[in-house]
Amino acid sequence: MPRSAVSRIAGIYRDLDLQVKRFQLATGLRCSAGCGVCCENPAVEATVAEVLPLARKLYGQGDAEATYDRILQHLGVGNDVCVMYRPDPVVAGKGRCAVYSARPLLCRLFGFAARKNRRNQTEHCPCRVIEQVHPMGIFRADAPGVKIPIYQDAFMRVACLAPDLGFQHHPINIAIQKALEFLYWKVPKDSNKTRRAA
Repeated sequence: MPRSAVSRIAGIYRDLDLQVKRFQLATGLRCSAGCGVCCENPAVEATVAEVLPLARKLYGQGDAEATYDRILQHLGVGNDVCVMYRPDPVVAGKGRCAVYSARPLLCRLFGFAARKNRRNQTEHCPCRVIEQVHPMGIFRADAPGVKIPIYQDAFMRVACLAPDLGFQHHPINIAIQKALEFLYWKVPKDSNKTRRAA
């Protein structure tokens, strides 16, 4: 896979962020400040392609090795919560993502995207917290003319850029681990500077 594909995936994410922002402006839907409920879900999955921009960011910051070790520690004790999540030490359900700008596709779209059902109809998929906090926003999301990102379309845009890495879902920490390994072997071995910027 050419290195430019990672940049193209990051470009898709920027485009999706704009779509989500327009949807939020049209509906008033927002995540509650500091909410980390979805991040605490141990069942979150992603493809390796989805987390390649995240892995590249970790190499660029010099955090790849420490993150890789943290993944191994998590796996060793059966902790499946994303290693990028930093929970609030005091308030349960609150926290933040350590790599928010490079978060994977699911994390970008969760609560602010729709899926196509079996009848090819669009169904908004809000998270339960947003549903409780913003009931009128949920109502506005279903109004005619409100544009909402479609998860399947976004997924295919990313997956098709790296078909060998883009279609199989893994637990989030395994996906990050595999992305770090993939970039490690794709970066030239004779340049530490290049490796850090993978």
